[in-house]
Amino acid sequence: MLAVAVGAYLFAAVVGGTLVGLLRPLTRWRAGSALLGVVACLLLSLGFLVAMHGAPSSWTRGNVVAGVLTALLYGTVFGSPWWEEPPPAARPPRECA
Repeated sequence: MLAVAVGAYLFAAVVGGTLVGLLRPLTRWRAGSALLGVVACLLLSLGFLVAMHGAPSSWTRGNVVAGVLTALLYGTVFGSPWWEEPPPAARPPRECA
């Protein structure tokens, strides 16, 4: 069981890191940043489910609902601060006289 848990965490970390990297351009918008947090937390939540309850075939509907709701709640809360405000507009250079 320990090997399954470690494998699940490793898989979630690799897939989650790849998805976060690919979806990073969404952080230009606050909603996109929250969505990115939900995606990352969903993978983490699924990893917890595998560690606690084994293979997905043994999960109950309540396990899945709890995992998804956890991802929505924590992903939104922790994803929103990743929002990157656009840099201020550059001023045109002063003309030399």
